Amino acid sequence: MSRDATEDKVKTLIDSIEPGINQVLRSTEDYAKHLKFVAALPHYSLNNCILIEAQMMAREMEPDAVMSFTGWKSVGRHVNSGESGLMILCPCPKNIRVSEPLLDDSGQPKLDAEGNTLTHDVNKTIMRYKVGYTFAESQTSGEPIPSTVSLLTGDVNQYEFIMEAIKKIAPGEVRIEPISSGANGYYSPSTKVIAIKDTLDQKHQVHTGFHELGHAIADELGLDVGCSRAEKECEAESISFVLMNHVLGDQATPEELGRTYTFGYIDSWSPDTDLTNFKSMLSNIQKGSCELIDRFDTALEEVVLEHTSVIAYKSNDALLYVECIDAENFEYSLYDSHYHLLDGGTYESSERIDIVSEHIREMHDIPVHDFHRISVEDLQTQLDNAYDSRKELAADIASVINKERAERSLEPIPEQLIFAELENGSAEKGIKELMRIAKLQNEDAMALVGRLEMDGINMTDNLTVATTVSRKV
Repeated sequence: MSRDATEDKVKTLIDSIEPGINQVLRSTEDYAKHLKFVAALPHYSLNNCILIEAQMMAREMEPDAVMSFTGWKSVGRHVNSGESGLMILCPCPKNIRVSEPLLDDSGQPKLDAEGNTLTHDVNKTIMRYKVGYTFAESQTSGEPIPSTVSLLTGDVNQYEFIMEAIKKIAPGEVRIEPISSGANGYYSPSTKVIAIKDTLDQKHQVHTGFHELGHAIADELGLDVGCSRAEKECEAESISFVLMNHVLGDQATPEELGRTYTFGYIDSWSPDTDLTNFKSMLSNIQKGSCELIDRFDTALEEVVLEHTSVIAYKSNDALLYVECIDAENFEYSLYDSHYHLLDGGTYESSERIDIVSEHIREMHDIPVHDFHRISVEDLQTQLDNAYDSRKELAADIASVINKERAERSLEPIPEQLIFAELENGSAEKGIKELMRIAKLQNEDAMALVGRLEMDGINMTDNLTVATTVSRKV
């Protein structure tokens, strides 16, 4: 694509941003939809969020997590064939040398003897943009993506975990206490205390906690400087709306939220309103939400891991399962990519389970960045499938070799022995017998050798197991 064509494409994108903001401003329903997109796209700028939102709505796509092609690949997913990416603006800063007047101490241009302005060359950075592409999760396939919601499923008490995470990221003490003023909560900029009314139900206590965190983050980042009270409340309530959708998804019941300031305040804007203040407010909501989502997700993961007793990881080459036995002991199992057990045992430590997992991976020379977390249920399903496949393969091998051995009046080799060889990834009596028969051009045996190679056993002269993970014990 030529430079002119690229610049035209960028200009078209930039020109579409203001109509997108007008769409957000059109009604409380559209504003709520925009906040849902903010919840799904916390790490994108306001302009790119508006661009992605407009393209998703045009394609009738629901708000969804998005990443680049390589981003999805890094978490074990791939973009489906034929998918068309969502266009975004990618900043491309460029350094240039420019000539500027040389100034004296008073800030006035210096002159030479003839009265001409003296100049000097300085480095300047100018911002240019190019068009990039990102893809929604619904456009990809592969490993399930662990999310805040999935971390909270099971027998854990979601309310307690969420409130513990809120307390971790709050700038000061978080109190659940009686409030007689009629307010549901408050944030004190002077003491950094957040108070939440004790008679609220759990969901509204969480909502109020996020609302007050919205005030706290605006205070910390200076987002509310020069804002009216209505604007401050609108920003805080909008941030809470975003956090509730990010954390609780469909459970957030957004129709229950924003009845006081948020949507009433947005209703006061008209189509003729100057967009400058409104865009500034949307930018503040974007920045505050992004910062709080990052902090909350980190804190929530720490809280969940502090209460987690089992964990599983997967890479292209290995799988790891770790289980906490007691306060200072963990049991672990390490498998290769074909689900053969490479190593296992007990690891003594009083650290958190994810940190213990890192130590075990380092002990076996497995790069930490190469692993991603999967659910224990997914790992168990994969191990069960491998077990069933090997049982079937062992039965087929036993059938072929024992038929041949019977013709030679030899004792059969037990199917259980062959299965044990497959489980251990070893090539001993049963598999060696299969190799011998295959070398006689027995078609059934040759087909089974191919299945063995798919199971990670190299059918070479020395019959070794194909593994790519170091077994340093």
